[in-house]
Amino acid sequence: MYLTAHHIRSDDGNEDVHAFLYKHLGKIPRTQKNRPNLALISTEQPGKLVRQSVILQPGGNSVESYLDMSGEDDIDLLTLEAVFADLLAGIDDDKSFVEYSNQDVAAIFYVSDRVLRSDTTTTKQLEAQRLWTAGRTLFIANKGITALRVLVKPGKNGKIYSLDDDSAERVRRILGLKWQRPHLTISEEVRQDFEQNGGPIYPQIAIVLTGLKESAIEDLGGIEFVDEETNDHLYSKK
Repeated sequence: MYLTAHHIRSDDGNEDVHAFLYKHLGKIPRTQKNRPNLALISTEQPGKLVRQSVILQPGGNSVESYLDMSGEDDIDLLTLEAVFADLLAGIDDDKSFVEYSNQDVAAIFYVSDRVLRSDTTTTKQLEAQRLWTAGRTLFIANKGITALRVLVKPGKNGKIYSLDDDSAERVRRILGLKWQRPHLTISEEVRQDFEQNGGPIYPQIAIVLTGLKESAIEDLGGIEFVDEETNDHLYSKK
């Protein structure tokens, strides 16, 4: 297994975090100390790509930071969580690279000085957490996580749409602690007008409620809309 997340900056200044998950379908390359050979895996033997989260078009992009992790295909999330915690604890101001390895997992984190100069609120620890959130989300999605859930209830001026608590927490892990869960009210008249010209309104509501693009929502397992009072299923996309 090879899990990698990259903070990407395009030539026109757009930024995003891309994540990729590979499986080796067999034993991974190991060092003489019998630890995952991350240097070889990341450059020559990543395995088979099984899932990815990519927003920006490839080509001409610079890598501002990255987080690489590798272990056997049956590695579990708790083990990766523990390794990341150790890696995070090893980050200091004097190093651009931080490495960690044991018999189960090898990991490395790199961040360029450009990231810290361009955003004075960002620290190396926050950058590492951002990468881990993207990688973790992709790893969980590949395990068959359930779709995001939107609750729909009647309001004074129309239907009120909002993510349930669990879904909001998953989105917050991606967008950061400053993200606040929105509540959207749409009248029946507005919904009908939109759908007469543009098709179902639900995908647009999903983008507004999550702050994520459709491809990112799909990577999280999709999204479903449910009537909060009756629990009736209204719409889903996975």
